[in-house]
Amino acid sequence: DLHLLYDYDAEGADGKPEKWRYEMWFFSENRIVYSIHGGPMAGRLNYQTVAFQCIRPGELWQCNWLEETGTIVSLVYDIKNAKITTMIGF
Repeated sequence: DLHLLYDYDAEGADGKPEKWRYEMWFFSENRIVYSIHGGPMAGRLNYQTVAFQCIRPGELWQCNWLEETGTIVSLVYDIKNAKITTMIGF
């Protein structure tokens, strides 16, 4: 059971800097819930079936899912460096 909150540095339509906040709850071996609090997808709350992969025990995990819209998401959580990296394909 893990709860993560992270911010992306982004640029708004007006060219001004923004923060896009994402929140994720990893609550079972194959399910997550995420909520988006900033950016063009703000207000989205979604449950997803996921696949986890341990890259380095205690240090690095990968989480992948395919959304009902066809969007592919891959998230890497670097525990040691407290960093999240994502790749999203539309």
